Amino acid sequence: GESDDTFLELLARHERGEAWAGTPGTVGRDGARIVKAPDRPQVKSLDSLACPQCFFPTHILMTSRGCPWACTFCGAETSWGRGFRANSIDYVLDAMEAVLPTLSVKMIQIKDDTFTTNKKRVIDFCKALRARNLGVLWSCDTRVDLLTDELCKEMRLAGCSRLSLGVESGSQKVLDAIDKKITPDEIARSTELAKKYGIKVRYYMMLGNRGETQDTFEETLRFLERARPHEYVFSCLSIYPGTRDFDDAEKGWFDRRVYFTDTFQEFKAPFDASPETTRYLDAWFRENSGLRTMQVDGVAEFEAILERLPDFPGAHLDLGAAYYREGHLEKAERHVRKARELGHPLPGLCLNHLACIAYARGDIDAMMDLFSEAARVDPQHWVLIQNVQRARAWFK
Repeated sequence: GESDDTFLELLARHERGEAWAGTPGTVGRDGARIVKAPDRPQVKSLDSLACPQCFFPTHILMTSRGCPWACTFCGAETSWGRGFRANSIDYVLDAMEAVLPTLSVKMIQIKDDTFTTNKKRVIDFCKALRARNLGVLWSCDTRVDLLTDELCKEMRLAGCSRLSLGVESGSQKVLDAIDKKITPDEIARSTELAKKYGIKVRYYMMLGNRGETQDTFEETLRFLERARPHEYVFSCLSIYPGTRDFDDAEKGWFDRRVYFTDTFQEFKAPFDASPETTRYLDAWFRENSGLRTMQVDGVAEFEAILERLPDFPGAHLDLGAAYYREGHLEKAERHVRKARELGHPLPGLCLNHLACIAYARGDIDAMMDLFSEAARVDPQHWVLIQNVQRARAWFK
């Protein structure tokens, strides 16, 4: 369950010299015996909690808790309880405003389980974020069946640069087995909606779920080629207490006592795959783990996006970068400068692009001047610092 109030009570008991046993929301050991205290009620108002961003320079932000869905592998309900609760929009914007001056890159990752559960709330958030003019890029995680054209457009205009979608599999058989309640066609449609407005799409994929075979996994790989996300990353199924996977595995082949040994960290295993499929999945994962790039959009895609969002600085910068990659330096410079003129939230990144264009033209002095200006504008941006250091090293 939620630890906020539990942890505060544990600290108070410690300061008073009292035992922890019996504190609602705790589980612990009394010798060899495991002691579980009563559950602690959910936090009624998330706005009543202290804002982490007011104390720590973190680019990670949570604006809600809980997920109304119940995928077999997911422990969200165990962590947060059933249902969906959210911070107010003002609370979220205040948190962003508090942390932005501490970040080296003005980029925030919203890591709610399902950020767009309440579409109206997200649209209101996007409009309020634009009204505050915080100058920030952000990303979020969500489900494919919660995206609409209006939502994607509003998110992009408010600075959303990447959507991470919980896809898990491209096989309908596996999606049904894990109770995902989506289809491959829905995944493909939502991917195109996000791409339409220049939002980069990342798929979170899994291998080893219920019903996984070599055939279903190869179906997933073929689906990736069809849907063409910009990026994807696979993870192996992990079986956690409080999930349906855990409960069902315990009825058959799994011994829960492994979770209560001193050396245990995490249990990763295919749920019901054959030994042959397990060997196949293991060999594939060893060769293909980590974040993978699948799609890099070009000039044609970004020209179409700019037609839809003609005065949006992000669309100009993306198009300028595409022109640069394809060797059209004059057009690249024009759109990068337009992005800066329109108030792109990362002016140092615009200057970095201009420096690269100058280098492509052989104008080393202009490149160094632009890199130096970029470092002054965004003195903590690690990409700019790295480029300045490399450029200086070249000409020593």
